[in-house]
Amino acid sequence: MSMHGWNVLLKKVSLLFLAAGTTVSCATKKPMEKDAGMDAFEPKPAQVGVKPVVSALPKVAIYKTARDFSGNVPVTMDESRTRIVSYPAPSDLYLDGKLAKPTVLDGGYLLDNRGINANTVFLDYTYEEYAAMDTAPSLQDLLAHVKEYYPFVEMYYAERSASGDVEYYNRVISSGFKDCRKVTLPKRPATLPSVK
Repeated sequence: MSMHGWNVLLKKVSLLFLAAGTTVSCATKKPMEKDAGMDAFEPKPAQVGVKPVVSALPKVAIYKTARDFSGNVPVTMDESRTRIVSYPAPSDLYLDGKLAKPTVLDGGYLLDNRGINANTVFLDYTYEEYAAMDTAPSLQDLLAHVKEYYPFVEMYYAERSASGDVEYYNRVISSGFKDCRKVTLPKRPATLPSVK
């Protein structure tokens, strides 16, 4: 083969390696871009060769309410309680194929399975009623179905158990919520929007 032929072959091989390197580079960047900023990112044990650490998981809310709202659908309002800023689609009420109602813990506490916070309120729709709907109600309808605007008595953010072990959360409660962050709940105003 002539020198020119070798140069052409080397250029083709170089381009082939460059293209392969670009493909690998893109393939490794895309998952990171997709997961960047997501609190729920959890490395898979097969990827890193070790069991995920509890502290790498997002915190979970353990809470207590003034009345029993465990069967009622939660939505999130703004701080003034005048508008709903986040609500689920009917299909969003499921976790692992079951309705994502809170898990009952010791002492009247509940473990959140939906992503609640201090501005969460509860609707008078049950999980079953809401999940059976074809589409979510309008924001106006949702506002008309708010059952309680200030439902929480206590709320803490705790480290999440990688295995979902209920006994772990009961130990957190019995420890007096050691190493947990207590959530500052909004004060109930003297006058409220109409409450059912």
